[in-house]
Amino acid sequence: MSFKNIVILFNGNLYNKDSLKKDLESLGYKFKGISDTEVVAVSLYHWGTEAFDKFNGFFAIACFNSDKNKLPLVAAGGIMNRNQLITMTQAGAIAVQMGTAFLTCAESGTSQEYKEMLLNQKTRPSLFTRAFSGRPARALENEFISLMQGQPLLPFPLQNTTTASIRKKAQKLENPEYQSLWAGENYRECRKESVAELIERMTL
Repeated sequence: MSFKNIVILFNGNLYNKDSLKKDLESLGYKFKGISDTEVVAVSLYHWGTEAFDKFNGFFAIACFNSDKNKLPLVAAGGIMNRNQLITMTQAGAIAVQMGTAFLTCAESGTSQEYKEMLLNQKTRPSLFTRAFSGRPARALENEFISLMQGQPLLPFPLQNTTTASIRKKAQKLENPEYQSLWAGENYRECRKESVAELIERMTL
């Protein structure tokens, strides 16, 4: 049976994966691999939300079945090139949302030092931090983030208000080490280009 219309994100561990797999195989389903994710996908396809009563483990799941749900699906997160766009649309998305890829475009309002960090500091990790705003967001690791690790933080929007003057001063001094350098995990694919050039290379 085809599962091309199911898009699933799974993070965790399914303790009873093997027994569930055997139950599903006895019902006629065939599996291509040995992953928990495939068992979860087939379980949700067959049992629907009742599958959660059968799962034993710890996990976070997001699942979309275009056979049963006609709401439009927009893919987002880590999309930087045409191949990824094709993969997402073939999986059922009607569109993709991109952010990081536009940061280094000529028309972007990001500072020059911000753009240079994205283009030239390819070894820096992109990680989740609450240091700047009090809310978790993915950014390029810099000196400010490193210094704030393990330090008490204010809740949003107080943390954001508190760090605003630091970020403003850092931008005035053209110092990226104290700016909020928001960047997705695939920022290494950023290019120096125009928006028109980016759109052209992403066009199907």
